[in-house]
Amino acid sequence: MRTWRDKKDDMMTNRKLLALLFLSFAFLGACSNTKNHTGHSSKNQLSQGSKKKKDTISSESSPTKSSSSTSAKSETSAPKLEIPAAEQDLDIAAINQGDITTLVGKWQNGRGETVIVNPDQTVKLIDVDGISSNSLNVYTVPDSENAFDIPYVAIGEVRAIATLNLYPIDFSNPNGDQSDVSRPRLVLTQNTMNFPADLYYYRVN
Repeated sequence: MRTWRDKKDDMMTNRKLLALLFLSFAFLGACSNTKNHTGHSSKNQLSQGSKKKKDTISSESSPTKSSSSTSAKSETSAPKLEIPAAEQDLDIAAINQGDITTLVGKWQNGRGETVIVNPDQTVKLIDVDGISSNSLNVYTVPDSENAFDIPYVAIGEVRAIATLNLYPIDFSNPNGDQSDVSRPRLVLTQNTMNFPADLYYYRVN
């Protein structure tokens, strides 16, 4: 029979795996930004060379409009979170003992991804396209904050494969915090790090 220590070891292993995934995504994102920046620089140099030959300034207006259009499109496409009138804070002591009442509800991050925690201690993950995961179980952990200085619950179908890190009001991520600490927050992860602001989930109506 597997003990909780065995499950915890599995969770530690899975946390390390997702950490590698996060680092990979961050590296790919940095490479993509560098490539785009280089491409824009080359286009600007060609445009300036053409300007000298043709002695005209008409070519300068097009990139400006394109940039403004892209910026406006980016702003309008960002998901808007619905803030509940009176938010209930996360009761970490109760959650650690198996009472997830204050965790139940719909949570959404800045990317438009959704976590729905049900009273029967199950959870569903929904991506930006509305595709839902299978129903996962919530596993509470006594004194969870002692492991990584951040309280959490584990989630998975048969065994824990990831965690929901729990951030009550005014509790800051000890690894660096880019979230709104005036509100309760979650992060779906297998790691502890300084997460980007759009990875934090907030409760929505």
